[in-house]
Amino acid sequence: MARLPLPGSDDGQWGNILNEYLLESHTEDGAIKDGAVNSNTVAPAGGGDGDVLVHDSSSISGMTWATPPSGTATLNGDVTGPTSATVIADDAVTSAKLANGAVSASKLSIAGTPATNDTVSWNGSALAWASPSASSSALDDLTDVSTSGASNGMVLGYNGTTWAPAVAAGGSSSYTVVATSSNVTAANGQLLLVDASGGMVTVTLPASASGLQVVVKLMSTTGTTARVQPTSGFIDAASEGVTDVDTQYKAVTFVCDGTNWYRIW
Repeated sequence: MARLPLPGSDDGQWGNILNEYLLESHTEDGAIKDGAVNSNTVAPAGGGDGDVLVHDSSSISGMTWATPPSGTATLNGDVTGPTSATVIADDAVTSAKLANGAVSASKLSIAGTPATNDTVSWNGSALAWASPSASSSALDDLTDVSTSGASNGMVLGYNGTTWAPAVAAGGSSSYTVVATSSNVTAANGQLLLVDASGGMVTVTLPASASGLQVVVKLMSTTGTTARVQPTSGFIDAASEGVTDVDTQYKAVTFVCDGTNWYRIW
């Protein structure tokens, strides 16, 4: 077995004995041989099963054997909890941690089989595929809109409180001509050509709204009458209940201020 030279002896053999000793753990070029450093080489004496080496400045080797503490460690950060039951911390999974396309429909556990244009919605207990439902509503469903008194050719105008039917600014540029020989309820922008040869014809004006215009013209011979009455309000004055157009080819224009009607002869 290789040994170190002995002081006071081994005259003339020191170099050979020392080289033989060094070659036990070194190669010819001075490098440490594979496997030369093992636990017997670096570890201090002692130690039992499960022990670990820890730094010990008071030890000659600078290390000593120690028994690791019992129990489990608690982690913090994106992963939290004891090492025996770690969980992902709240809010730890951000968009930066998700690869593009990583969350697919199968990962969301969506109930049902989707059809074209279906959307994902909550059905009260789980995510499920559903066909989007279309809904419709009328203008009157809006709290600040009223369609009362609307007729052909009118537009919605703001009256300071609500949006309501009104004649477009500048009035109607044309009339809708309607010939009648029977009682009729007029609409805004109509020119009623009344044939009263068979007896009196009653024309009822539309519900009051600002800017409405109706023209009534009697076409039959004198002696018959086209009687015009308002749906609400009065004509010219409270004492005026109706207006009779009783001359052939005579026409009267009725204009509403939003409440009452006024005649233009």
